Amino acid sequence: MSSSLDSGSDHSDVSMEPSVKLPLPLDREIEKQPDLPDDWKPPSRFSVWLCFTAICYFSVGKPNLEQLWQEVREEGWKKRNERFRTVVWTSLCMQGLALFWYIRLILRPPQIKIVENVSTVHYDSLVFLSCVFSMYGLLYHVLFWRSDAAIELHETINQRMQKPFHLSRRRVLTHVSFIRMTTLTAVCSMGCLAGGFISIILGCSLFTSLAAAGAISLLLDAIMWMDDLAALLVYPLAFITWFGLGMRYVNMTHSH
Repeated sequence: MSSSLDSGSDHSDVSMEPSVKLPLPLDREIEKQPDLPDDWKPPSRFSVWLCFTAICYFSVGKPNLEQLWQEVREEGWKKRNERFRTVVWTSLCMQGLALFWYIRLILRPPQIKIVENVSTVHYDSLVFLSCVFSMYGLLYHVLFWRSDAAIELHETINQRMQKPFHLSRRRVLTHVSFIRMTTLTAVCSMGCLAGGFISIILGCSLFTSLAAAGAISLLLDAIMWMDDLAALLVYPLAFITWFGLGMRYVNMTHSH
């Protein structure tokens, strides 16, 4: 009888094991992926490694792609790419806002001297730079969405053929570089436009206007890569400040 009890306990233990140790689907997907694909590792040649490291620092802020690969393993490429798309859509809204103000300023140019003894040369130069950055930004948006569509097609084919996720190092670097260029051109466009407002409203010199444009660009760039909670707090403050400069300029033009 004891043997029957022992056998029964063995069966119960065996039947309970799958329910306890059954991995989640995400865990199984992670287990299928290697630690780091060989194609994502830094190249061996020094000159190529130097270029690879520079591009990684520029695009993802790291010397290699290891952290990005860990995020892909934990979240999956689709979820990680959705975060990339959110950043790109944010930069597109910023560039659209900058272009709106540029058109607004063309249709209603400022007076020759809003502030006494202040020339509009600095203002005109910074506003023109803002437009140039916006145009280049739109080009990089087109390139990003083209790269995104190609990667999605590649991933869909791999899923249908039941193959693991795989992207070449060159395609990944190209994709994240386009993302970085869209954000960089967007913050530079907004920074130059804000610097132009500051130069014409406050009567600043060229150096002060450029310094303000650079500081605002760096601030916006830092905000775009913040966590969600911090961004929710800082985005409205930055928008109110920038919008206040624009409204101040409009009031000054109407009063003259």
